[in-house]
Amino acid sequence: MKKISSGNKMKILTINCVSKTGSTGKIIRDIESVLTRQCTFIHCYESGNAPECENEYRITKSRHEYLFNYIMARVTGKKYGSGSRTTRRLIKKIRETAPDIVHIHCPNTYSVNIYMLFDFLKKNNIRTVITNHAEFFYTGNCAHANECMQFQTGCRKCTRVFDKKYPFLFNRTAYEWKKMKRAFADFKHLRMVAVSPWALERMKLSPIAKEADKRVILNGADTSVFCIRPNADLKQRLAGNKKLLLFVTARFSTDPEDEKGGYYITKLAHSLLGENVQVAVVGVINSCENVADNLTLIGAVNNQTELAEYYSAADLCVIASKRETFGMICAESLLCGTPVVGFKAGGPESISIKEYTEFVDYGDLEKLRSCVLNWLDYKQGRQTEIADAAKQRYSIENMAKGYYELYCELIKEEN
Repeated sequence: MKKISSGNKMKILTINCVSKTGSTGKIIRDIESVLTRQCTFIHCYESGNAPECENEYRITKSRHEYLFNYIMARVTGKKYGSGSRTTRRLIKKIRETAPDIVHIHCPNTYSVNIYMLFDFLKKNNIRTVITNHAEFFYTGNCAHANECMQFQTGCRKCTRVFDKKYPFLFNRTAYEWKKMKRAFADFKHLRMVAVSPWALERMKLSPIAKEADKRVILNGADTSVFCIRPNADLKQRLAGNKKLLLFVTARFSTDPEDEKGGYYITKLAHSLLGENVQVAVVGVINSCENVADNLTLIGAVNNQTELAEYYSAADLCVIASKRETFGMICAESLLCGTPVVGFKAGGPESISIKEYTEFVDYGDLEKLRSCVLNWLDYKQGRQTEIADAAKQRYSIENMAKGYYELYCELIKEEN
C-alpha cells in the first residue's frame, strides 16, 4: 500500500465507541494503515472485545460498567454527560501518553463525558481533531437530526427523546445543547471535520460549531479490497438470468420507522414483481415481514472481500436510508464498478460521482422504481470506467493524506 512520506513521527490518540469493528473502527484503522511511518497511534474506545495491548485501551473495564453508564444516561437524560468515572480513566491515559493530537471520532455510547473531556483538552492546550461521522457534536443531541433544525436555536421542544424504542426518562435537550455550546467555546486548538459537503453545510448552521475551524475530508475505502471482483457463480446463484439489485445495510428491518430503509426495499421489491429483477439484501436481519418472492435475504457478510464480490456481481446498488452523513455503501459500490440509485439522504448525493448515481426524494417509491428500471442496464461495458473514477475519489490514501496535512497544520500552531 502506498505510504505518505514525511519526517518525524507524531503521536495520535484516537477516541471512539468501538475499536476495530463497525464503520468508524474501520476508518480509524485505514488511516493508521497508511500513516504507519508518519504517526504512532493509541486507540481508546468505550466498548468491545478487542484485546488490550500497548496501543489499545478500553475505558470501560466490564460489561456491567458499560451498562451502568448506558442506564444512567437514559435515566438522567444526559446523553453526553454520563460516564464520569470512565472519562477520568480516559483523561489519565491522555496524561500518561502525552499525545501530540487527540483525534475524536464517535464516542456516543454514553461512557465518555464529553463536557469533562473537552474542559480538560481546552485547559491543557491539547490539539484536537473531531471527525463528525454523526451529527451530535454540532447538534448537541441528535446523531441524525433529519428534518429538525432546532439545533440552530437550542432544542427547546424536542420530542424525539421519548421515542418508543430507547426512551429517556427526562427531556434535557435544551440543557445538553447549552452544555455542548459551552464545551466548544474558546477551544483554541480545535479542528472539526465533516465527512461530506452536505455535513459541512449543516455544521455551518450550528451555533455550537461557530468558532471551530471546519473542513471536509471524505471517508475512504481500501481500494485493494473494494475493486472489481468477478464471481459469475455468485451472480448466477443469486439472480440466474435476471438483473441483480443489491441493498447493503448494517441492519435490515421491515419496521416503517427504521431509518435504514428496509421497509422501502420490501415495498420496492413488491413493485418490481413481474420485472426481470431479483433483489438481494446484505445485512443483519432484524425483521422480515411481507417479503416478496423476488427478494433474497443473505444476512451479514463480515468478510470485506466477499462483500466486494456482491457489489461486483450486482447490476445496480440501491440505498434507502433516511439520513447518512457520508454514504460508505455508495463509495464501496462505485469502487466495484456498480452504479448507485436511492433516496436523497444528505451525505450520499453530496459525495457521489454524478455520472454514475441518481437520487430521488426520500420515500418516493414510484420515482425510485422508475430510477431502478432506468439504470439496470447502465453498468454493461462501463464497470472499469466506474471503478477507475471511484478510485480517484474514495481511496484511503486520499483520506489519510487529508488527515496528515491537518495534523501537521495543528502541530505548527503556537500555544
